[in-house]
Amino acid sequence: MPENTNNKETFVFPPFLPQEVLNDPRRGAEIIVFDKLSKNLPDGFYLFYGKRWFDKDSIQSDGEIDFILAHHELGILVIEVKGGIISRDGKNDLWYSKDKNGKVHKIKNPINQIVNSKHKLLGNIKNRLKYDRFIRINHTVFFPESGKSSSDLGMDMPNDILAFMEDVENLFPRSLEILVSEVAGSNTKYENLGYDGIEILKNLFAKSFDLEPKLSSYFEVLSKQMITLTNEQENILDSMKKFNRMNIAGGAGSGKTFLAIKKAKDLSSEKKSTLLLCFNEGLMEYLRRDLASCQFVEVFTFHGYCLSAAKFTNTKIDTNAVINKDYFANYLPDLLMESLSSPQAKNYDAIIVDEAQDIAEEWWDPILLSLKEQSNGILYCFYDDNQKIYSKVSSNLDKATTPFYLTKNIRNSESIFNLSKKYYSGETNRSSGVKGLDIGWVTVNKSLEREIEKILNKLINNENILPRNVAVLSGKSRENSSILCMDFIGKYKVEKSNKLQINQNIICDNIYSFKGLESDIVILTELDDANVSKQLLYVGVTRAKLYLIVLEKTELLDQIKKFI
Repeated sequence: MPENTNNKETFVFPPFLPQEVLNDPRRGAEIIVFDKLSKNLPDGFYLFYGKRWFDKDSIQSDGEIDFILAHHELGILVIEVKGGIISRDGKNDLWYSKDKNGKVHKIKNPINQIVNSKHKLLGNIKNRLKYDRFIRINHTVFFPESGKSSSDLGMDMPNDILAFMEDVENLFPRSLEILVSEVAGSNTKYENLGYDGIEILKNLFAKSFDLEPKLSSYFEVLSKQMITLTNEQENILDSMKKFNRMNIAGGAGSGKTFLAIKKAKDLSSEKKSTLLLCFNEGLMEYLRRDLASCQFVEVFTFHGYCLSAAKFTNTKIDTNAVINKDYFANYLPDLLMESLSSPQAKNYDAIIVDEAQDIAEEWWDPILLSLKEQSNGILYCFYDDNQKIYSKVSSNLDKATTPFYLTKNIRNSESIFNLSKKYYSGETNRSSGVKGLDIGWVTVNKSLEREIEKILNKLINNENILPRNVAVLSGKSRENSSILCMDFIGKYKVEKSNKLQINQNIICDNIYSFKGLESDIVILTELDDANVSKQLLYVGVTRAKLYLIVLEKTELLDQIKKFI
């Protein structure tokens, strides 16, 4: 069979370890080996992990090979891994492993295990080759948590075919050395394993399992990567502690709300009375729940704060006031201004404003008057610097100081971030680096409710996604939407944005009500022609952390893609 000399494939199976392996304390040594080999695997090498075999015609009918390292020219190395500190009672040929807690476990003889598995594997490969050949296949045992002996462990266990803790940092070079090792003076002429041999290995092992993990496991791994990114953001905030006035700006997903919460917790721990303001009621509920244990922090929407301050000071509220644009733009802010002149008015050591780009210019004076110290009180403003949408935001925020820019997106996967850049112009120009899934463009053929239910069935029943990790967001208002009036979509109960964090159900709301919030998976729909705007899509797209699905009619999907 002719060799494909242009093959540069690198194959790791599975591509990353399942969550059940990562959570198993008995697999610590295997995790170390997988990490070192998979991340340093050159082109042309193939690595298989955790491969079981079954032989109904043998006394030892089943076994397992921890790792198989293969190359089409060099051959195969089968690897047994034993964790803990290894010892052997030579008189009785009993093997033991002592774990990190000092507990001793009896284990099987690893040499017997791997030699037996090696011969089973070689026999299976030879039975499947189109023509017989003399293939190099060597075996080894890795003891990644045990120290190297100064002498061989026995005739069947020379140090030359073993690896120890001292070899962990250079584990692939050590593996390669063992793979090509020969007995002194040997002139054995090996034939290539060949790409047909590689395909046999794939068919023996790769076909036995589903290569794609459940989305739930995949998302678990990605979420852990994102936790590391939020830790980086905490360091940014810690470096600003000595400043009383800060503007912190960045695009959607740059960690502004996370930092606002962190700052509120820090101020509360210092027993500083703190007012945290935002614009959106759903975001306010989320912040209140997160900060429930902080006794020195109060959380309001701006307009909710206006009403609360007026009631606290017994400022007269016109109960007949018509709730319209003027009510929110002027009446409530004026009510706050009036209540702050009362002797009973409450003032704060610190004020934090999240999503500050939504605070109108004329509302900042009463906000500042809510500070105990007008000129030197603590004021931290977090705002979106998207110049394509919030072109006048900088004039609203000159009450603080020159902005500090968050340049890295830490919430959205790379594919979502790249899509959001179409609607964004600002300083957040780096992705989290977390890959996530490609954007899902799904066509509505018949009933919108039925199409959403089909997607939910796949996510929840097939991929083990929890309902609470999915948000269905509509581009329409509640009055004009066909789904926002429902308590159920198909068989799935749905909730509004203000139930985020406390419910086990799917969130179903309009895009703007979900502003400032996030979900692992977002399904965007009801994006009518009149509503397709940069602002709507920017807010909607960036609500998804790991997977975004856009569900629309074909012509509207095409329109949105052209708009992009």
